[in-house]
Amino acid sequence: IALKIDGEIRAEKEVELTGVTVGGRNGEANMTDMYVRLVPGKDRKGVNTTAVKERLREKLKVYAIANPIVKDYDAVGGGIRPFNLNIMSNDMK
Repeated sequence: IALKIDGEIRAEKEVELTGVTVGGRNGEANMTDMYVRLVPGKDRKGVNTTAVKERLREKLKVYAIANPIVKDYDAVGGGIRPFNLNIMSNDMK
């Protein structure tokens, strides 16, 4: 599921980079963290981070069994906010 979701995210033209980590810190095989970096705002022509996240939330509803959660990540500050996506499921096939 993680690779399918990653492919869905990468298909968005506003997405510059994704990073995927499968497995939790304590060895949980049913957890995935994804880092998503968007192209710079000047190259997104009126599409802000919130709009991209909302579109991904809608797009990822088909993966409801994996409980995808799109949330903010602001390690750099200044309103440049890539975001994370967490996936937890009993069946990661």
